[in-house]
Amino acid sequence: MTVGFPEVPIGELARSVERPVRPIEGHSYRQLGVRLWGKGAYERDAIDGGETSYASLSRVAAGDIVVNKIWARNGSVAVVPTHLDGCYVSGEFPTFQCVPDRLDPRWFHWITRARWFWDRCDIEARGTSGKNRIRPERFLTIPVPAPPLSEQRRIVARIEELAAEIGAATVLRNESGGLGQVLGRRARDVAFESLKRIGRVSVASVSEFVTKGTTPKTYGHPFAATGVPFLRAEEVGDGRLNWRATPFFLSQETNLFMNRSRTRAGDVLVTIAGTIGRAAVVPSDAPQLNMNQAVCVIRPLAMADSDYLCHFIRSSAGQEQLRLATVTSALSNISLGTVRRVALPLPTLSEQRRIVAYLDDIQAKLDALKTLQEKTGAELDALMPSILDKAFRGEL
Repeated sequence: MTVGFPEVPIGELARSVERPVRPIEGHSYRQLGVRLWGKGAYERDAIDGGETSYASLSRVAAGDIVVNKIWARNGSVAVVPTHLDGCYVSGEFPTFQCVPDRLDPRWFHWITRARWFWDRCDIEARGTSGKNRIRPERFLTIPVPAPPLSEQRRIVARIEELAAEIGAATVLRNESGGLGQVLGRRARDVAFESLKRIGRVSVASVSEFVTKGTTPKTYGHPFAATGVPFLRAEEVGDGRLNWRATPFFLSQETNLFMNRSRTRAGDVLVTIAGTIGRAAVVPSDAPQLNMNQAVCVIRPLAMADSDYLCHFIRSSAGQEQLRLATVTSALSNISLGTVRRVALPLPTLSEQRRIVAYLDDIQAKLDALKTLQEKTGAELDALMPSILDKAFRGEL
C-alpha cells in the first residue's frame, strides 16, 4: 500500500503496558479475546482464579492495543472498546497503551482492519524462529501511517460516518432478501387459496409411488469416485435441486441395487429429515440421481403437474401438513406416510400449468432481485477496504 502520510514504527506511538494481578481462587475474571482479520475484541467466558494455569493475568483498559502473539499474522490485533474495559488477558496477549499526543485509539482501530497491516504483522511473525509468533518488540517495529492527531480524528469521523451508511445499506439489503422469500410464499398461498372450493386429493392418489433413498454403505456398497450423483438433504434447496453440488457418487452397480429411489426428470424430491419440507423438481438436464434416507421421491401420475405439486408442498398449506406430523427426537423427521397423506386441490392440468406459469414468473422476478442483492452485497463488502485504502493514502 502507498500511504499519503509519514509512517513511523508503532513503538513511537504506543508503549507496552501491564497491569498484573495474581489470580485468586473464588474470584471471577472477565476474559478478553481478539478475533481474526481485524474483527475486534470480544468478551470470552469468565474464569475462576483457581482454574487458570497462569501465575499472573493483566488487566486491560479501554483504548489499549491488544495483540494475539500466535494469530497476529491473521489480523488478530484489536483496540479495547469501552464495554470491555477491565477484562483480563494472559501473557499471550501483549498490551500497548497509545501515546496520548501521538495516536488516537480509534485511528489504530481502523489500521487493524487493513490488509496491508495484516501483511506486515505476518512478515514480523515469521522472523527466524519458524513458530509464526510475533514478539512484542517486533510488533513495535511495524510502520504505520501517523498524521497529526487532529487529522487522525477528522479522518476517523469520516470513516465512521461512511461505515454507518454502509451498515444501514447492508441491513436494508438483508431485509429485502428476507422480504423476497416472504413474497414468494405469499404468492403461492394466494394461488392455492383461489382453489379452496376444489375438492382435495392425497399425494398418494396422484403419484405412481412415494419412496425414499438409503445409504449404500449400509449394505456394503461403498461410494465411487465418479458415477451417479448421490443426493443428501443439503442438495435439495427451496425450489432448486443442486445436484451438481454433491461430493458423493454411486457406481452403476450400486445405483441399480438402489432401484427404488432412482430418479427421472419430473420427479419431486422432498426433504423428510433435518430441515423438513424443502422441495424441488428433478430438471430435464439432470442425469439419473439417487439419494439418502433424508430425501423422498414422488413420481406424479399424468394427472398432476410436477411443478404444481412442488409449489403446493412449498406453500403454507403444504408446509403446515408436514409440520403437524414432525417427530422431534435427535433429528426432526417425518414419515413417508405423512407425505403420502398430504392433501391438495387438483384442478385441470391446464389450470395447474397456468398457476405454475404465474408462480414461475414471480419467482423469476424474485431471482433477478436476489441476483441484484448479491451484486450489491459484494459491492458493499468491497466498500470498506476501499474507504480505508483512501483514508491511509490521505485521500479521504
